[in-house]
Amino acid sequence: MLKILLLGEKSKTGTSVKNVFTRDYELIGLNSNDFDANDFKYVESIIKNIKPDILINCVAKNGIKPCENDPTDAFTLNTLFPKHLAQLSNDLNFIFIHFSSD
Repeated sequence: MLKILLLGEKSKTGTSVKNVFTRDYELIGLNSNDFDANDFKYVESIIKNIKPDILINCVAKNGIKPCENDPTDAFTLNTLFPKHLAQLSNDLNFIFIHFSSD
């Protein structure tokens, strides 16, 4: 059985993705209450502990105004975080899927 780690499970996209993978997969969903996406080392330790076959990222800073009001956080969540996950997918040999809604 494939193990899927879904980051941002409570987001709109994450909820939709979660509904698709309800059977035939071991789905582990995490959200902002479970981890801080700005803490790359902690996220890396979570991934190393779970050892997913597939990681689906639905974490994002959405909306024009919130991104304009905090461009540093928007850049970190929407650019650096996915880049870090992509690098980890190469290092730890899991499939990485990233969704961007904006």
